[in-house]
Amino acid sequence: MKHTSDLDELCKTLEKKEKESHKNRITLTREEVTNHIGNNMDQYLQLKAEVEAEPSTIDSLSQVFSMLAFALAAISFIYSTFSDTDKNFAVILSFLTLAAILLVALWLLRKFTPINKWQKYILAVIDECKPQSAPAGTPQGAPATTPTTASTGTQTQNPASN
Repeated sequence: MKHTSDLDELCKTLEKKEKESHKNRITLTREEVTNHIGNNMDQYLQLKAEVEAEPSTIDSLSQVFSMLAFALAAISFIYSTFSDTDKNFAVILSFLTLAAILLVALWLLRKFTPINKWQKYILAVIDECKPQSAPAGTPQGAPATTPTTASTGTQTQNPASN
């Protein structure tokens, strides 16, 4: 069974809904993040941690170019170690090495494309979607309520909120 992160699931949902909707990416992301989190502070914190821990597009591209640099170094090494009679084998081995590295690099870029695309939008709206913290003793996910006075049924005001 393949385990996918909340961030991966959310990004796939955003990709799907972007094709169906004519909303801009910020509005669409705000709606989906709000629906995804709901009123669950744990869900909010988990999504925020995942989106902040995910490498950016620049980091991903840096990894790909590092792999390509390694491939070129490996090809140069392979080519220089064979004698003149084995140069054909060295060229073939070099192309195979380069092809393998390119396939891995393309796979990595394709795998993380939805996350890289939506990461900046999620980071832009995630703090707006933060659930209201519940008072102590309120079960997680239960709506936070304001205490009322018993005699009048009116809400009491918190002096700190003035």
